[in-house]
Amino acid sequence: MTKVTQEQFNKAIILAGKARDNAIWTDFNRRAYYERIEKECIRIVNKEKAADLPKDYTKLSQTERREIRLIYAEIQNNTCIHCKESLDLPPTPEILAKEINWNLFPGGKNFLNYPVHLQHSHYTGMTEGAVHAYCNAVMWQYEGR
Repeated sequence: MTKVTQEQFNKAIILAGKARDNAIWTDFNRRAYYERIEKECIRIVNKEKAADLPKDYTKLSQTERREIRLIYAEIQNNTCIHCKESLDLPPTPEILAKEINWNLFPGGKNFLNYPVHLQHSHYTGMTEGAVHAYCNAVMWQYEGR
């Protein structure tokens, strides 16, 4: 998940609000669109604040990891942060075309037994979002994430 600073978020809300306020009343669809953007931004930030995200992955129990993975999936509208495909569908063909050395992963191919993983930084230990299991393997092997 791309991290957005509070300042960037505030600017986005202000711009969406100005665009909404400048829309003429007959331009109902455009006005409604900006209102939806504003509400969605607020919903996401409130959900992240309520969950106190990101969390230190290394200090989470399996139950906490599952709960946080579900929160990230909801915040991300059930979309993988890596390939941008729905978490209910397989990753994109470009991702699936990459060869994986399963010896690098705990449990080898059993790594894929759980289709959605909680992605975290291997440098900071902090959670980043929900990803397909295969995307997680690609990120780890090819991107060092």
